[in-house]
Amino acid sequence: MKEQTITIKGQPYKLIFKNGCFLSDDCVCLGTTDRVEKEITINISNDTDYLSTLLHELIHAYFWECGLGDYYRDETLVDWLAMQLPQISDTYNQCKRLIDKQKKKK
Repeated sequence: MKEQTITIKGQPYKLIFKNGCFLSDDCVCLGTTDRVEKEITINISNDTDYLSTLLHELIHAYFWECGLGDYYRDETLVDWLAMQLPQISDTYNQCKRLIDKQKKKK
């Protein structure tokens, strides 16, 4: 098991990588976020998209650390954000490049 520490809104979280699925609350999981222990656990086996799972779990942690506990528990919202955030980031970066070009023209 590999373990790292990351910071989310000033709070240290252990980032734990496990090879294979695991149980949490009697459910088979690809990833979990424990807001009390400040741990994010990710399945990194070859047959999973662990980066998508990591993004999903990071969103849970950010909601919690921002005081948005109701959204922390909203799997539909967290799933939607995890799927859309890479596209939003791409669009943001495109807009930033356009703005930077406009600034250079002045």
